[in-house]
Amino acid sequence: MRIVHIADCYLPRLGGIEVQVDGLARAQQAQGHEVHIITATRTETRDQPELAGGVQIHRHGFPLPADLPLHPRGFRVLSQVVSEVKPDVVHVHVGSVSFYSWSGIRAARGAGLPVITTVHSMWGPVARRLFWLANRLVGWSNWTVLTAVSTAAALPVAQAASLPAAEVFITSNGVDLDGWAPLHPVEDLTGPLRLVSATRFAPRKRVLPLIEMMAQLKAVLGDDCPSLTIVGNGPALERARARVRQLGIENTVNLPGRVDRATLANLYAQSSAFIQLSVRESFGLAAIEARAAGLPVLGRAGNGFSEFITSGTDGYLEPSDAGVKARLIHLVERPEVLKAMREYARLHPPLNTWELALAQVQRAYEAAIGHGLR
Repeated sequence: MRIVHIADCYLPRLGGIEVQVDGLARAQQAQGHEVHIITATRTETRDQPELAGGVQIHRHGFPLPADLPLHPRGFRVLSQVVSEVKPDVVHVHVGSVSFYSWSGIRAARGAGLPVITTVHSMWGPVARRLFWLANRLVGWSNWTVLTAVSTAAALPVAQAASLPAAEVFITSNGVDLDGWAPLHPVEDLTGPLRLVSATRFAPRKRVLPLIEMMAQLKAVLGDDCPSLTIVGNGPALERARARVRQLGIENTVNLPGRVDRATLANLYAQSSAFIQLSVRESFGLAAIEARAAGLPVLGRAGNGFSEFITSGTDGYLEPSDAGVKARLIHLVERPEVLKAMREYARLHPPLNTWELALAQVQRAYEAAIGHGLR
């Protein structure tokens, strides 16, 4: 099968969509498919074609401030590449705002090609309303088979498209679970809990509320307060470091910046649990990698974490930050509960393998091929 992926953002940018599109394309290429990626993310090669691991990459970025992944003639450029490649299916990847990728849906529709659209983000009330209005005006939901990376992300998509939730396919993110397998058996925990988080330092990831929570725990628990290491980079990193200094919790919260995979795996092996307070998390790649490494996950309910976490069994998913904080205090007071969760997590790895992700995507492709444009 000849497959074209269209995404505003792609490597070398780093983010959930970028990493997932790259992984999916490489996994499909390994299956024997011919795979192309069309993106608005620029590199020094500008518009020169690239071949990476057998995947053909077409870059059509436009010189804009902050290298925004946009193109003023996106529809024309995408239509040209699609007509030249002649794919069997077009797979478009979108977030809440993805102007370039939405032009890809129009281009595929104009060429009469089967197209699926995967939503990688949680559409909030404003986005959901805008997409609903756009659907009323132009009927975009008839142009494509819709998919989302989790049940939580699928619900607002279905509402915006005025579809039953069952008509939005779930195409979950694939994870290299073997690469995150626990490095050694569960050990008895001594001393304060060691919490870890891996995230992009951006407002929607809610790193600052997590730092504030650690300060509150320090005031309540004193020397029994867990330590926390948050790895990652992003525009809010320096602000987060400043807040740690202001709160005087430098010995409790460590923000080392971005680390490589081996360092992160070693950190997971030395930690007690993973924690993240983001609410609009469509799936949670960092969380499932930590879960695959044998860590219980603590976070907020109502997001993509529920795809691979059973609250009370291999972590806690709570409706509020206060609920997460209460669970942390509970684990400090009841270390045997945490140990049981760690043992369960290590004996029962998540099911979200690339094999599962590829099978889900293939079903969506087959639906698109039989869908027909309306």
